Amino acid sequence: MKTHELALTVLLTVASGLALAHHGRLQDHLLRGTILSYGIYGTGSGAFLQRAAHAPGGPAGIELVEQTNILAAHPGTRFGFCVSVTGALQDGDLDLEKVILHPPVFGGDDKVSTGYEQEIELVAKDGEATACLGHTLENEAEAVPGRWTIRLMAADQVIAEKAFELR
Repeated sequence: MKTHELALTVLLTVASGLALAHHGRLQDHLLRGTILSYGIYGTGSGAFLQRAAHAPGGPAGIELVEQTNILAAHPGTRFGFCVSVTGALQDGDLDLEKVILHPPVFGGDDKVSTGYEQEIELVAKDGEATACLGHTLENEAEAVPGRWTIRLMAADQVIAEKAFELR
């Protein structure tokens, strides 16, 4: 290989690495999600409480009541999905984010919410992690009909996503 070709190859490799560093870690771009189940989950499924975003070790103990993406907009409804995440470069913690997008919800403090983000941590073993993500409609004001979307994100990459229609 000629010296200028080698220099160009090195320069392009460094530039590619800088681009990945700017848009997230290399691992974030390698992670992929496969949805294992989705729908309405039972009241005993504590992992779907709003603040407990994931169930380490996977869907064990998570009771799927009905696989559907059409839900009744009633307080107490728990919905979401369980996902297998592959592509982790090493065993250990994966710092991800759960994102919930929903129609406008009016709070008691005159604030309007159209969603929220929550950092979550999964534990990868042999390049894979499993989790169950969801949301519980806590009260009548939150039980707003329309499109609700749950996403699992790594930096700016969507790893898994499921949309639900609340009626």
